[in-house]
Formats: sequence, structure tokens, C-alpha cells
Amino acid sequence: MSLRLEKRIFLKRANIFLPSSKSIANRLLIINALLNNIEAIENMPTSQDTQDLIAALQSDSYDIHLGDGGTTFRFVLAYFFITNQEKIIEATTSLKSRPHKTLFETLEKLGAKIEFLNKAYQLPIKICKRDQLEIQISELEVDVDQSSQFLTALLLISPSFNKEFKFFWKGNFVSKSYIDMTLYLMSQHGIKISKTPNSITIHPSFYQRKSFKVEADWSSAAFFYALAAIQESPIEWVLIDLFKSGLQGDERIADIMIEFGIESKETEQGVLIRNGNKFKDTIEIDFNNCPDLFPPIAICAAMKKVNLIGLQVQHLHHKESDRLSELKGFLEQHGSSVKILETMDGEMVTVDNSNFQVAEYINVFSQNDHRLAMAYSLLSYRSIVTIDDETVVKKSFPDFWKVFDSISC
Repeated sequence: MSLRLEKRIFLKRANIFLPSSKSIANRLLIINALLNNIEAIENMPTSQDTQDLIAALQSDSYDIHLGDGGTTFRFVLAYFFITNQEKIIEATTSLKSRPHKTLFETLEKLGAKIEFLNKAYQLPIKICKRDQLEIQISELEVDVDQSSQFLTALLLISPSFNKEFKFFWKGNFVSKSYIDMTLYLMSQHGIKISKTPNSITIHPSFYQRKSFKVEADWSSAAFFYALAAIQESPIEWVLIDLFKSGLQGDERIADIMIEFGIESKETEQGVLIRNGNKFKDTIEIDFNNCPDLFPPIAICAAMKKVNLIGLQVQHLHHKESDRLSELKGFLEQHGSSVKILETMDGEMVTVDNSNFQVAEYINVFSQNDHRLAMAYSLLSYRSIVTIDDETVVKKSFPDFWKVFDSISC
């Protein structure tokens, strides 16, 4: 169902309630599923990704149909492998088009038997029960060039290998902050880990039961940081229960937004953000460890006519949509000049927003991508915006439109 966002004025002062982090919750779900202790997780997000993962982990069905969550599929596939369950896994067209070959190949090296029911290395698949339950190898190299989720999925199940196991990696590490999150949560649940610059060793140890409260989501907070930055009148918004713990890589939005004129201050309620400070004409950002921040930052920069240089953006091609190409097309349609260049580290994008201009009425297409839909909502500060599908936000922030309306008039 499409959604029409009227041009609006935003409140000077507001409390903003964010969802809890699905990235943290999804890792905790695998850990606690291996402990048969899912109820130990407090403040569970209602995001579709997390709910799909819960349903898959608790399902007795032979056939599992997932939504479009890459994390959900990669985690649940590793879980079915280590718990020796035979399942047929199907998913949406969007998820079928995303890269999974690395995970399939590494699981096969560990002893998995995977049948591809349509096309090689694509869904739907059948993961079969194993005759040989013992893991025969003691080290594994994982390609981390496209996603950190492959390595994360393997790390989460590795304590069940019942041996010391070493992971190496090849490629340009994407979203390494999510690996740091995974290792922290594993260690908090009793796993002994050692690291070198190019390897991680999981020492023989077992997950231990522990209650854990999922903190508020910085990825979701990024849209309100960006919205604050484009306001022409002074605002003071409190992002309720949002605190810097160092666990989420997207905490970096607070530092990035200083260059867009936003001040952050921690209070007892959460993070207070204010606008009105000076901002730069050109801002350079490395997105390698925070790719989910690109959509709100790209739209924010355009609306402030700030030129943007984005480094290591190649992995944006492999999200729920090809985010880099989609945003390039949108920005160019509205006057910006966008160039995508090959570098030694992958791709970089340069955006000249000096001629960016939005019309009174704008129709945008989310491409079934929750982060594009939420980023395009920022345009309603200057235009009447019609978004083709309001439901896509349920993937990470089901109450986004409700919260968005609550801070505007």
C-alpha cells in the first residue's frame, strides 16, 4: 500500500522512541537457541527480520519460508546445520538474488550436505542431515569481501564444534564492527576467544545462560539525526533509551553528524540532539563499517546541498536493493551529479549536490528496501512525497511512520 507524506513542520522539542537493535537480538537468538533459552532475551524487537528468525528457530515444520532478511537466512542455515536438522528453505525473490555462495561453500567444507532445488548456490535449498556429526577440520578461511554475516553465522555456531577452531579471512573486510559485536556477545555468554590481526580462535568452551537486555538501535536513530540536520529552525530531540555502549558500529552517526551541524549529548533519558551548528560544504565518509548509514546521509547531504564523498561503498550493491544505484538514480533525477569510481579498496562515490532540487510533489520507489523508504521520508520536509509501499519498514522499524508523525504537525 502506498503512503502519501504531506509537507510538514517538525516539533521543536520531541521524545523519539526507537526500536531495539535487531542486529544484537538476532545474534542473541542463535546463542540462546543453542541453549534452549530464548526467553532470556529482554526488549526483543518487533522487526520482521527478528520475528522471522524466531519463527524459524521454533518451527517443527520441514518447510521453512523466510522473508527477505539476509541475516535471518544466513544465521538460521548455520543453526540447522549444527543442530543436524533436515529442512527445505524458501525465501522471497529479493533474498534469492543476494549473494550466499560463500556461506554455502564454507558450510560444505565443515561437512554440510546442501541440495540446490532450482539453481546452484541460490534458494530454495534443502539442507540434509549428516551421517558424520564430528567436524573434521580445525580451521577455515572465510571470504569477507561481500558481507560479515557469513563469518558471523559460523562464529555463532562454532562453540558446538567441541574443539579449538581457527577462522581466517580473505578479502576486504566489510562491516567489521558487526564481527566485534558477535565476539562480544559470545564472550558475554562464556566463550573463550583469542584474536590476531587476521584470525579468530574459538577455544573449547560452552555457552552459558545469561539474561540480556537488547539496547536501542543506532541504525534507526540515524534517520532522525539526518532529519534534525535538515531543519532550518532550532530543534531539541531526545532519542529515548539510546546510549553509547560501543557495541553498535552505527553509533558513528553521532560523530558523522557533527560535520552536518548536529550536537549530541547523553542524558539520563537518552541522547539529546540539537541542530544549528556550522556544517561543512564537502564531507568525506568511509562507509566500510557502517553501510546502513549511507541512505539517510545521502538524502540529508542532498537536501543541505553538501557535497559527499563516500569511500568503500561497493557492498551497497548487495543489500535489500542495489542501494548505491538506486540512490544515484534518484539524486541525478533531481539535479545532483553522481560518479561511482573504482579504487584499490573497491568503489567510491562522489556527489555534487549544488544543483539538487526537489519538486512540490515527488513519487519514490522503495524497491522493497526499508532503509530507502525511511531515507525518502526526509523529503517531506520540503515536498509532498508518495512512497510506493509503506509496509517495507516493518523489516527493521515497524512503528517508523507512527513515530515520524508524532514529531511533526
